[in-house]
Amino acid sequence: MADAGSPYLYVYARGADDWSGGREPIATLRQMDDDTFLRGRYNTQEGGPKGIDVDRSGRILAVTSEHEPLAFYDMAAIVTDDSAGTLSPVEPGVSFDEAGRELLLGAVVRNDDLVSRIDGLHAEIARLHEAVADSTTAVEIVRRELGARESAVARLEAKVAELSTDLAACRSTALRHVDMVADRQRRVVDLEGSTSWRATAPLRWANGMRQRFSAPHAPPNVDVDADREV
Repeated sequence: MADAGSPYLYVYARGADDWSGGREPIATLRQMDDDTFLRGRYNTQEGGPKGIDVDRSGRILAVTSEHEPLAFYDMAAIVTDDSAGTLSPVEPGVSFDEAGRELLLGAVVRNDDLVSRIDGLHAEIARLHEAVADSTTAVEIVRRELGARESAVARLEAKVAELSTDLAACRSTALRHVDMVADRQRRVVDLEGSTSWRATAPLRWANGMRQRFSAPHAPPNVDVDADREV
């Protein structure tokens, strides 16, 4: 069994009759070194082998992973427990029967498809990163514009509040003046309607006539040249 979260393969054995029930691995085999494993360790579920297959002859184990797309191992060493905890790669020059060649060709095709899909995913991730960067820039621009507009609105609101206070003060002053004028008009009306005002009307008239006739008169203009002719 492959475990993408670790650099190991796990070997299980069936019970007397079937595979039912819980099982513990009878062998744990290291499939890759630490450097290869850590290159693909993007998260806790990545880095290790992702797929395994065995050829029809049962002699070759094929393993795939992101940073080791295709590797072949000797099944005989696994079955006979000669692996010593590690997998033995198939040495160059090992002959393949028809089934082995078919498995190899199929693995190569699957590997090419896997590589193509991985490249496509990397390109899509790059496009998404660019889109996120563009969106982040646009959001930052909008945030700055919004902040500037909010500051302008705050200044306008403060100015409106100041003008409202001034307007209220002006209205209060105008109302006081209106009340003063109304009060004086009432006092004039009351005074002119009083008995004393009516009783003293002749005196006021006589005083006015006296002031008019007692005012000094200006001397008449004399034309000097006209006097000479006379």
